[in-house]
Amino acid sequence: MQKREQGNDCEINPADAHSLGIKEGAKIEVTSAVSSLSIKARISDRVAPGVVCIQHGWGSRVFSPVDKEEPLCFGVNVNQLVDNAAIDPFSGIPNLKSTRVKVTVCADT
Repeated sequence: MQKREQGNDCEINPADAHSLGIKEGAKIEVTSAVSSLSIKARISDRVAPGVVCIQHGWGSRVFSPVDKEEPLCFGVNVNQLVDNAAIDPFSGIPNLKSTRVKVTVCADT
């Protein structure tokens, strides 16, 4: 997947994007109670108003054991937005599927 795609993006509903002044492909900041990250916006009616969706599985460093070059990193690690101290009592793991966030346009867009 990382050969085909070069990172993840943040899907945002067209109505929310319009009200926040976010254009397709703009760099946005997604901020939670514990962290924030910068990511490219993708306007999509696949997500409901008031919801953003960021693909997981990105943001890890990829090492090559053969050529010993610097590791590559594609996209952002969405798990950084999640409070790992808030543990689900049944599974014993953090809630990695949802968290409240604030979305703003990055100043350098």
